[in-house]
Amino acid sequence: MRIWGARSAALAALAGAAVAVVVAVASVHGTQSTSMSDVNGAVAQLSAVNRKLSGQLEALAPGASPHQAQLTNRSAQAMAKDLRGQFGADDDLGTRMRSLLDAELAYLDAVGSSVANPHSVLLDKVVPRADALRTALGLVPGGEPTDVHGDANLVTFSTARGR
Repeated sequence: MRIWGARSAALAALAGAAVAVVVAVASVHGTQSTSMSDVNGAVAQLSAVNRKLSGQLEALAPGASPHQAQLTNRSAQAMAKDLRGQFGADDDLGTRMRSLLDAELAYLDAVGSSVANPHSVLLDKVVPRADALRTALGLVPGGEPTDVHGDANLVTFSTARGR
């Protein structure tokens, strides 16, 4: 009787170990890696919206309406949030894409706040966040840091409006 009890316990332990190994292997191989196709598509979308927003920020001048920049900024934020949800893999490329999208959203937050309110507490964050975004773009294949510009002009424009 004792032998059967010991054998049953050993068998249960082996079964538990086997299940643990299967779960561990499945969790490692269950995560999809980030595809270059997904990255290329996302970076192309970011480049297009960053060029458009940058052009609008460069065009801001005393007496000009920031309305178009506000609209573009809002649509860029919505797009970046949608893209952020597409990159969940914990591989190197997925991590870099999430960092890029986090930098994009932080920059767009500062831009949106500063375009809407010349007294925004985020006005002083526009240039450093633009620099961080350019750095993040440089770390992702196809990222073009020069697509982000107009940040200094936005600060000048908002400062002049706030006086």
